[in-house]
Amino acid sequence: MNPRTLVATGAILAALTGCSGGTTDAPAAPGGTAETTAGVPSTTGAPVDSDTGADACPDQKIEDTAEIERFVTIGEVTAGDDEGADFYGKEWRHYVPVTMTNPLDVTCAIGVLLVADGSDGSQVTDGGTFVLAPGASTDVQLLDLENSFEFTADTQDAPATEEITVSAPYVRSAPVYDYYDADFTFGEITGEPGAELLPVTITKKAVKPGVPEAVGAIRFDDFDIQGIDADGTVVATFQAIKSVAIEVGETTTFELPATTAAARNTDFRAYHPASVLDDIVEYRAVRYQPKVMEE
Repeated sequence: MNPRTLVATGAILAALTGCSGGTTDAPAAPGGTAETTAGVPSTTGAPVDSDTGADACPDQKIEDTAEIERFVTIGEVTAGDDEGADFYGKEWRHYVPVTMTNPLDVTCAIGVLLVADGSDGSQVTDGGTFVLAPGASTDVQLLDLENSFEFTADTQDAPATEEITVSAPYVRSAPVYDYYDADFTFGEITGEPGAELLPVTITKKAVKPGVPEAVGAIRFDDFDIQGIDADGTVVATFQAIKSVAIEVGETTTFELPATTAAARNTDFRAYHPASVLDDIVEYRAVRYQPKVMEE
């Protein structure tokens, strides 16, 4: 799959352009260029707003149902016959398709908590945070229902043995910082089906001026990678939710899960099946910042 190494150089990709309606256009690179060994076109753009600017994304938790629906569209329970089903030794697995949307007028990290409640008392929770441009949307898969529910048969249309109700108790929005000057190198996806990994090598070159200070006895960084197809659409999201921060001047390689089936560590996530991987022609880092910063 994707037998090539992709390299992003210069500042972290940040300024995003997108559209609503279930698709997300590719983000553009701020202040520098995005280069690849496979000849993927370079892009340029402006840095994202930080919360020190006049147009910062609000840092907020939203619990009003009508407001939540502006950010999250929850689909029906869906069955997939893919590597995720193989993980459970079944022909079909069950999940919930979700469309995340940024209805605000600035780039934000939009987070959601989903809860699946069963009529007989079973429950499972899941969630994620997604970097989205103003008006942009992305389609993801959440709630691995095989973890908590049983189904009447191992077939595509088999119902669960109890009625499942899916809800979003809240969403969050938070600013995305143009925080580090760093280089990202993306390796070839490796691993057996259901255990695919994307190697990501990061060189942290500097902390940019004017950003809040990272805090904590042990410091962690978050970073988000988007996979872009030939049409410029975001088709994949890879994420490190809690990686031990490297020092400025250091280089390290992370092996991120490349599919939902491979994402068994909650600190590293993917929100898409393996079927999209062959469509990726470019990877882009759209967030790289400390997990905890001073207020």
